[in-house]
Amino acid sequence: MKGILIALTVSAALLLGSSAAIAQYPQPTGNLTLTSPTVTATTGASITLTCELRDTSGAPIAGAPCTFTIESEPGTDAAVGSKVVTKTTDANGIATTVLQTGSTPGQIVVSATSGTFRSVTVVTVTGPAGTPPASPVSPPSTGDGGLVN
Repeated sequence: MKGILIALTVSAALLLGSSAAIAQYPQPTGNLTLTSPTVTATTGASITLTCELRDTSGAPIAGAPCTFTIESEPGTDAAVGSKVVTKTTDANGIATTVLQTGSTPGQIVVSATSGTFRSVTVVTVTGPAGTPPASPVSPPSTGDGGLVN
């Protein structure tokens, strides 16, 4: 009976001129958002990442695990405590961890998961702030080669 009701709802929406009918099964039980205060940082930086869990009415979900994972990185020394760390959400539905950007410029992809929810953020790491470009290297002088003007 449930399948017939869904089919009738979709058919009615299409007949009444709706351009799309969308359904999600099973119904979502909330959402997870992973945020970073910046999308770019320098090597050796520390960035606080925030995992926020909400139920379907928008209320915070307290006491839930949120696992932060470094999915990819340009080097080998970026960390969120290690490569994977699990924190518990507080009364506001928030768990945080600190991303250490490591020593290699490039993109770091971090995910946060809790139950069936997953969110991803990307931080682009640049070289150290204020580092001047390297001076060009000049070849050593070979003298005048015996040429006289």
